[in-house]
Amino acid sequence: MKENARVTLGLLGLFALWEILGRAIPGAADILSTPSAILVQFWHDADLYRLHVEATVRSASIGFVCGNAAAILAALIFCRFPLLESLFRGVNIALFAIPPIVVGPVLVLVFSGSMPQIVLSALIVYFPTMAAMLVGLRDIDPRLVDVIHIYGGREQALMRFVRLRASLPALLAGLRVAASLAVLGAILGEFGSGARWGLGSFLLGSLGDGNAARLWGICLTATAIAMAGYGLFAWLGKRVVGATVAVTIAANKVPDQIAGGQSYTLPQRVLLLEIALSHSWKRLLDAVRSEGDWEAWIEFFLRGVEETATGALQTAQRLMELFDGDRHVDIPAHPTTACDVTGAGDTVAATLALGVAAGLPLMLAAHLANLAAGAVVREQGAAQLAHGDLRSLLDAAVRDAVG
Repeated sequence: MKENARVTLGLLGLFALWEILGRAIPGAADILSTPSAILVQFWHDADLYRLHVEATVRSASIGFVCGNAAAILAALIFCRFPLLESLFRGVNIALFAIPPIVVGPVLVLVFSGSMPQIVLSALIVYFPTMAAMLVGLRDIDPRLVDVIHIYGGREQALMRFVRLRASLPALLAGLRVAASLAVLGAILGEFGSGARWGLGSFLLGSLGDGNAARLWGICLTATAIAMAGYGLFAWLGKRVVGATVAVTIAANKVPDQIAGGQSYTLPQRVLLLEIALSHSWKRLLDAVRSEGDWEAWIEFFLRGVEETATGALQTAQRLMELFDGDRHVDIPAHPTTACDVTGAGDTVAATLALGVAAGLPLMLAAHLANLAAGAVVREQGAAQLAHGDLRSLLDAAVRDAVG
C-alpha cells in the first residue's frame, strides 16, 4: 500500500513539474505541450481514440496469444529434445535480433488487412516467452528429479509434476515482457500498412498537423496500454506464484504421515508436501508483513531445526540396530575384486539410508547396502551407482534376504 502511494505521488509530482516547465519556458508548449493541454485534446478526440485503441488492442491480443502459444510449445519441445534447440538456435536468435521496424514493411507486402500487425506482434513476443519458460523448465531442484527417478518415474512424469510447475514463475515473467512488446508490435505493424484504424496509423496521420498535444496523447495512450498488460501479468504472478522458498523436510515427516496414513501415488505425495509447507510459509510471512509477528517466524525455523535433528537421530538409531527380534543378524560378505575402496563406507551409509527412506525393510536395505559397496570398490576412484545398477542390486538383495 505504501509503495503504491509513493508511486502515485511520484507520478503526480512529475506531471506537476511538466506542467510548470511547459508553461514557464517560452515555446516549450509547441514541443512538450503540457498535461492539461494533452487532456483537453484527448477529450476532443475521445471518439477517435476509442476506434484506434480497439484496433490496436485487438491486433496485439491476437498476436500475443498466437506468439506465446508457439513459444510455450517450442520451449516444451526444446526441453524434451535438446538437439532440436541446437538446430533452431540460429532461427531463434534471428527472430530476436531482426529489428521489428524492418520486418513490418515486408509483412505488409505479404499479408493484407490486420495480419501484418498480428504477425509482427507474434514474432516479437515469441523469443522472450520461449527463453523464459525454457529456463524455468530446466532450472529445477535436483532432489525432486532424484525422487521421481527413484520411484520409477520417467521424463513424462518429471515434466508433468516438476518441470511444468517449476516453470510457472519464469513463464509469468516472460509474459509480463511479452504483453508490452505485443502492443509495440501492433503499432509498428500499422506503419505503412494502410490500415484505417490503429494507434500507429493515428500517429502517422497526425504528424502533418503539428499538434504536439495530440502526438503526446497518442504516445501516452500506447504507453498506458503496454503498462496495463505488464501490470496484469505482474499481478497474476504475485497472486498465483506467491512467495516460494527451498526447504528441508524433516526426516521423520514422511509423506504417509503428512497425508494422514492414506495411500497416495508419488506425485500426489510430492504435491501434498509442497502444499503443506508453502501454506505454513506464506501464512507466517503474511503475519510478519502485516503484524510484525517475528516470534512465530523464528519459532517456525527453530521447530524445523528441532524436527530435522530428531529425525536424523532416529534414523541413525535405526541404522545401528540391525536386529531381528532377539537374534543378532550377520550380513554375509560377497567375494569381489577390489580396485579402490575409496567411498565404500559412504556408499553403505547412503544406500542404507536411501533404502530405509524408500520404505524397504531394514534387513533388505542392509543387504542392498552391502552389495552396493561391493560394486563401487571394483571401480577406480570414488565411483557412483546409476539408477539401473541399483535396481539390479535390489533384485540380488531380495534373493540374499530370502535365502
